[in-house]
Amino acid sequence: MGLKARQSFRKSIKKKKVNERLYPKSSQFEIINGITFPVSADQPLFQPGDYSYCDYFWEDTPEGKSGLEVLCDQKIAGRNRIYALADFLSKRQAASQKFAASLEQLAKANLPVEFGTMAEALTELKNGFLEEARTQQKFANKIGELVGKMKAYDPNAESALKKKKKVVNKNRKNLFNQTKEIAKVRSNVLDINYCMEKRVATQRQNSEDRNESSEDESIEPVMKTKFDSYNDEKLRTKSRETGQELENLAKQYVDDQKNWFNDLMDFTTILQRDEEQRLMSLKEYLSEFFTKYLNLIEELKEFEKTFSEKLERVNLLEDRKLFIEKFSISSRKPVDFVL
Repeated sequence: MGLKARQSFRKSIKKKKVNERLYPKSSQFEIINGITFPVSADQPLFQPGDYSYCDYFWEDTPEGKSGLEVLCDQKIAGRNRIYALADFLSKRQAASQKFAASLEQLAKANLPVEFGTMAEALTELKNGFLEEARTQQKFANKIGELVGKMKAYDPNAESALKKKKKVVNKNRKNLFNQTKEIAKVRSNVLDINYCMEKRVATQRQNSEDRNESSEDESIEPVMKTKFDSYNDEKLRTKSRETGQELENLAKQYVDDQKNWFNDLMDFTTILQRDEEQRLMSLKEYLSEFFTKYLNLIEELKEFEKTFSEKLERVNLLEDRKLFIEKFSISSRKPVDFVL
């Protein structure tokens, strides 16, 4: 083997060694943050058409947040949105309470004196204000009960999530460390293979051309490794041991990733169920509020009906009769003066 051929051979070994130093580059998968993913994203969904959590949150976001963190954040945010709605309805409760107090004051106010059926209508107006005040206060109290239920929704969400996340995140961290260890051992395997290839190349070179120039013989190896000092037997032994270690690590990694996968599947199922329950609870809260509001309107309609009936019964002739009976002076009327 000539000088140029040996240099080309050494360069090809160096290139191969550097390119494969960290992880094996497979056409089927890639390792991202400790998790193995297929290179192709064309995978069947677990639950097609259901938009299930278990199909869309396995990778990390561009900012480095895991899919699990995204779902956990959504759970807490969803719970907090219920609290925010409870605060909103508290303001509606306060508005009804303030309105009720104002109506009560109006009901106590003095109105101009009228007579008969008109006086009855005005009295009904004041009574209606008082009844509406009571109705508004009753409505406010019911809103208060609803707000209390909403503010008591899922109070221990953070602590419950913390316990579950701790297990899954610990397994995820373990997988990340395992891939680093696999890369380290694989690097040793590559170094050993590189050493063995160099020695084979050197032996071939010496057998084919023992008369190369001193300049040629003095060429340094392309890359030094920590295994260069090993004799052939020790190098072969180390190759077998390191290869077995890499195989064991890979098997353990596969088993641990399956366990992590199953844990995350269970966790996403729970989080999706919790979100469905949250939305159902929110729907019930809103339905309850609307029912109470409709009841308020119905009770106000009763007042409207009663007051309307009173207005219909207003009799101008009767009222004028009462006024005259109470305030008339006499029925005697002026006559013409006669001389």
